[in-house]
Amino acid sequence: MRNTKVTSASQQIFLRRAFGYLRVSTIKQAEADLSLPDQKSAIRIYADTNGFDVTEFFSDSASGTKSNRSGLTEMIEMALAAIERPSAIIVHSFSRIFRDAFELEALRRKLLKADIALISITQDFGDTEMADITRGIASLMDQYNSAETAKHVRRTMLENANQGYWNGASAPFGYKTVSVEQKGARVKKVLAIDPVEAEVVRTIFNLRLSGTPEMPTMGVKAIVEWLNKNGYSVRGGGPWGISTIHNVLTRTTYIGKHVYNQQNSKLGVRRPETEHVTVVCPRILEDDVFNNVQKLLTVANPKIGRPKSVSGPVLLTELATCSHCGSSMTLATGTGKSGNTYRYYKCAGKIRIGSAKCKGVAIPVAKLDEKVMEAVATIVLDPNRVIALLTKLQAKHARESAGQKQRILDLTTRQNDAELRLKNLYDGVAKGILDFSDPTLKNMIDEAKNNRDIATEALSRIKGLSEETSENSEAQIEMFTNALKTALQDGNVHFRKAWLRSLFTKLVVSAEKVEITGSIHALSMAISSNAKTDSGVRAYEPKWCT
Repeated sequence: MRNTKVTSASQQIFLRRAFGYLRVSTIKQAEADLSLPDQKSAIRIYADTNGFDVTEFFSDSASGTKSNRSGLTEMIEMALAAIERPSAIIVHSFSRIFRDAFELEALRRKLLKADIALISITQDFGDTEMADITRGIASLMDQYNSAETAKHVRRTMLENANQGYWNGASAPFGYKTVSVEQKGARVKKVLAIDPVEAEVVRTIFNLRLSGTPEMPTMGVKAIVEWLNKNGYSVRGGGPWGISTIHNVLTRTTYIGKHVYNQQNSKLGVRRPETEHVTVVCPRILEDDVFNNVQKLLTVANPKIGRPKSVSGPVLLTELATCSHCGSSMTLATGTGKSGNTYRYYKCAGKIRIGSAKCKGVAIPVAKLDEKVMEAVATIVLDPNRVIALLTKLQAKHARESAGQKQRILDLTTRQNDAELRLKNLYDGVAKGILDFSDPTLKNMIDEAKNNRDIATEALSRIKGLSEETSENSEAQIEMFTNALKTALQDGNVHFRKAWLRSLFTKLVVSAEKVEITGSIHALSMAISSNAKTDSGVRAYEPKWCT
């Protein structure tokens, strides 16, 4: 370190150059005596008293346990790279830099090699050997206090989540936060549905399930392009991206189950499920809609599903799963003594790893196809059974009609608010109060138009869903089921496969039985869609069929 004595006012005084570093890690610190201005003032007083000239200050507002703070990084790089290096870096306390004793000591030694002292104005231990020991003890105490504080904060947030309150600043897309309780300075918040954003969420899921008339099959990238092309934007006005859409499509919050404490942000790893906390919140989607989308995402995942198998010539690949281990049933072949080739559905897990993975059965392709199609024709598509299922679905829709009316009311209010805002803006221009050439005004008008158009689109979609779930006559149901049974018997494998995948979400195969699970909502949409045409089953390419 460059030492220059300050003797008297009559002599020339040489001040040593120094950098100052400031940091607050919490809002409370920012509001209390450790605020950035207070730290800066204290460092300047110390510098003036001890012959330093602080030429530059660097600051951060991040956790003291993280070493990737931009202000700290910039300061160290500048100090080491400068032709005339500073004599010292001055901080309020060592905990302002690191609360990890080893990281602090490593930085101190790195700076010392460059002849740069690291000085704490509240922990000035001097330069003796005892000072190193004292400084090490103080750093360990800072580290311990930091760890204890983190544990306390985490415990408080976990309890807050257990009680159903929201931890965090911004709510997930589709929701807003609402204050419900205040204890001192602490405000308790819960999630509430944002009506406009919620309709965008429903649109995204509908696009993944049903696409559009022009593009009946839409993957994540196609959804991104469609949303951006049609004027939809994320909160804040930015464009949609692939990762953002994938996060929306996989977020369980939309079925009323927000999972908190999934990730260890410090280590960057997923926490065990036993540590997860499920916060109950208002649902935007029905379970079957969410689950059907997860199934499509799983099949589309190149690490799990196999696209060639999905579109290939074997009827039940990537639809049938093994009852023993849950892996997909895939095509396997073998040659008998006579030289004939035999084709089987076999568990993909057993093929890859062997019996250690699964002891599932192998079933001849022709036999399983025949049994499944027979069950679909005689049981699943039995008109009386379909009528009973749709009666239950219509009763459910009747119970939900009040909620749908509220959605329509909320969206109408948003639509009217946007129209009123547009009117006021245009009136301001007409009266000369606002300058039409002002870019800020243009942004305000564009935002109001976007909000109005999204609310209008959402209202249109709700009315469309009401039509889709309208009652179908017994004659329409019988005509549809009979036409579809005939088509499934006579159609090619690609057609049959497309219909099976659109109607059924799971087909579990064991040696004793086959369990078929499907979506009543999908069946209802198919019947309603085809009832609007004169041909019974509309070219077997309804817009909802992916």
